[in-house]
Amino acid sequence: MGKSKDLATGKFTEIVANNTGSNTNIRVQNTASGSGSSDGFLIQNATNSKVYLWNYESADVLFGTNGTERMKIDGSGRVTTPNQPRFRAHKTVNVELTSETTIVYNATTSNVGSHYNTSNGQFTAPVAGLYRFQAMHYHHLSTGGEVRLHLYKNGSLQQNVRHSRSAARAFYERIVLIEEVELAANDYVYITGQGSSGGQLHTSNGLGYADFYGHLIG
Repeated sequence: MGKSKDLATGKFTEIVANNTGSNTNIRVQNTASGSGSSDGFLIQNATNSKVYLWNYESADVLFGTNGTERMKIDGSGRVTTPNQPRFRAHKTVNVELTSETTIVYNATTSNVGSHYNTSNGQFTAPVAGLYRFQAMHYHHLSTGGEVRLHLYKNGSLQQNVRHSRSAARAFYERIVLIEEVELAANDYVYITGQGSSGGQLHTSNGLGYADFYGHLIG
């Protein structure tokens, strides 16, 4: 094992472990883990060029930034990312839409990072990535007609769904929009809805009747 020294500052900047022809390991152990070959935590640069971060113990592996846990792999291999952007929003007032109108879901049950705005109905991406969105509404085509939901990105239509009936129905039905969208940081998305030919999109109040969901996939 060798050390690399910065000649300008006189400080050691890295530790280099070389082991020609074999796996190169750094193993961290303590009295709780034990000192055997299958104890502790291993960092390995293998001869097959793979890199291993290996916890031999039946315990969590934590990853953090700025002094805060950001990701965890528990002892059973389940991965959690508590700071991953996500939201679930719904309406608390009834609105019957005919012309196309932005739907402002004015309450949230979750809003990690506060990236969804309950005042204008927009979700703004904090980082670039692939995001998944879903909007769901119950509606009642009491005279027949059609209802629609649209998903917009920065004012440009990305997806729309429609539900139509040639005659009246005496019960509520559901319309669902699901779409995955590539967003750059600060891109924003929102939902609009409308009814036509006598149809009305009913944005019933209460969770489960008019909802908008979203999360970062990666």
